[in-house]
Amino acid sequence: MSCEAIIKLPDEAIDRVIFFRRAEIKVDPVWCEVHVDGVVLFASQEDKLWMQLIERLERLPGFMSDWFATVSEPPYPRMEMVVYERPEGLLT
Repeated sequence: MSCEAIIKLPDEAIDRVIFFRRAEIKVDPVWCEVHVDGVVLFASQEDKLWMQLIERLERLPGFMSDWFATVSEPPYPRMEMVVYERPEGLLT
């Protein structure tokens, strides 16, 4: 699923957001997975709409905006960080 589809999701539809790095041969890109009603949507920082996706997700209440420093260092080992979980009382 692309950044474009995730950007269009209403806040109430998003259950969880996780950022992680995926070790590849020459690069170590950051990925985002967005959980929506039991379905996981993925987006890569190599997507042309990545920055718009980040700006959109950072508007979620309680989003951990300091995620990048944690996920991006050190290079190569998989680092995963849950940056948003919908509060219990907020149902779709």
